[in-house]
Amino acid sequence: MDRLLGEHGLGADTEASRQIFAERMETRRRGELEAGGKYQRGWGIGDKPFKEKLLLRIAGQLGEHHPGTLRMAAAAAQAEAMVLKELTRLGWTAADLTQRRKGDAQKLALAVRLRAQTTVSIRWIAGRLSMGSWKSLTSRLQEWRKAQEDVNVRD
Repeated sequence: MDRLLGEHGLGADTEASRQIFAERMETRRRGELEAGGKYQRGWGIGDKPFKEKLLLRIAGQLGEHHPGTLRMAAAAAQAEAMVLKELTRLGWTAADLTQRRKGDAQKLALAVRLRAQTTVSIRWIAGRLSMGSWKSLTSRLQEWRKAQEDVNVRD
């Protein structure tokens, strides 16, 4: 709390500084409403990049006591960061995801990693990576797992 109040030039955490902070936030909220902006209830206020940055910071720290919508948003932000990192690594653009085959080996490898390291749905992965329907992606993932098991048995 001291850090937050300090950022606003209010000094130590006292009843008076909290009251001033609350009044400033209420003034800001009213100003946004009067300017025609929508005030939405939720876990945070800010622009999209700011929220995504926060979601990435808290992604591994969420527990059962956090709302499901927050956990899903954090998982989606984490998955999106993984997708963007992989696109950069491969030298691809977002358009390349739609132009490449649905069963492209690199897209499938990314789908496997997303499935293993995040909690986003298969439907999300199929849509984001342009891999067709979630049902066809499920089949491809099962085929990949079977092929991996066959390789492990041979070794």
